[in-house]
Amino acid sequence: MSSSAGGAAGADVSGSNASVTTGMTVKDKTGAPIGQVTEVKADASGQQVATIKMGSDTFAVDTTRLGVQGGSATINATQAELKSMIKK
Repeated sequence: MSSSAGGAAGADVSGSNASVTTGMTVKDKTGAPIGQVTEVKADASGQQVATIKMGSDTFAVDTTRLGVQGGSATINATQAELKSMIKK
């Protein structure tokens, strides 16, 4: 299922978005790996958006909402919080 967890789950890490790349591991705010970036592209307004595959779920988030460190992207939410935001 596709959904957008955009602003609700993001960390304010402006400036880090240039480092988000396809294939990057995504970690939740506890540091646990939760998924992988499957695509990075511009949306209709020109903002860079990362598509993240988390198990059977897929969601999109503005790349400015992801922190990048050590080759992984981090989102400011737990896996359980993200799952509750994704509409089935």
